[in-house]
Amino acid sequence: MSPPVQRDGKPLKKLNRRELSCVRCFPFLLFGRLLGTTQLDGFRPYRNHLGPIPTKNIQKAVAKAGITLEELDAHIDSLNKHLGWDIRVGARPEGQ
Repeated sequence: MSPPVQRDGKPLKKLNRRELSCVRCFPFLLFGRLLGTTQLDGFRPYRNHLGPIPTKNIQKAVAKAGITLEELDAHIDSLNKHLGWDIRVGARPEGQ
């Protein structure tokens, strides 16, 4: 069985078999995994979740995960629901 690839044809790396099967079925998992890291690679170091994720990082993660702009809002809404906070605002918005 050949390893799964992203929509751009690049192989997914450093994911275990279970994670690979999840990413294949649910591209938003890759999107969320990328967004949670400082280098947008899905691996440590992880970003501080208390603040918002910058728009430029969201755009880069969209490109890496192979998500279309038409799908973006649905992916962000799904990720926000899963996390319990809005990634564009942060878990603890400024001033709170």
